[in-house]
Amino acid sequence: MLLVCVIMCVILTISLILLLVSKLNFCEKSSFLLINGLFISICGIGVKKNVHLFNNSDLHKVFFVMERKKIEIEFIFRASPAILYSFLTDPATLVRWFCDEVDIQDDVYTFSWDGSEEIATMVDDIEEERVRFKWHDADDPDEYLDFKMYKSNITNETVMELTDFCDDDEVEEQKDLWETQMKKLRVECGG
Repeated sequence: MLLVCVIMCVILTISLILLLVSKLNFCEKSSFLLINGLFISICGIGVKKNVHLFNNSDLHKVFFVMERKKIEIEFIFRASPAILYSFLTDPATLVRWFCDEVDIQDDVYTFSWDGSEEIATMVDDIEEERVRFKWHDADDPDEYLDFKMYKSNITNETVMELTDFCDDDEVEEQKDLWETQMKKLRVECGG
């Protein structure tokens, strides 16, 4: 039993050091938690979930659930709501700005990026006004991807309001991603 505790202690120490000095991916963090859990159950000691000894955001992410944030961004287009609507729903135009491939069966959209697939159901479809998708693998069933479109009475431009969700430490990256995607969309739909 003592030998098992010593071996587990060495493994736990190495895992903890790697966790503190590097940015580990999810699998490595999960492995650390599994090793730590086994160590606690076998030896009765280990790194407890209430860690306050370390000032490391990656360690905090391992032990605590990330908060999801709703992001809302507004984009201006010269293209009409009808044109934008087609670019959000038609496979021939979706592949020009959003994904590499898309397969649509009824209201189920299978999007593909670099060989990786994501499946979403269109849960709201108001022609030329709104399109809302729910991702099948979403962490929270209340999350969605929403596109609202309307014509501005003042400028006569089309306003697209986008709503999406992401981890609280990924808000800026998600906004940057959507800025890039909307630039592609503007080029493809004529402004």
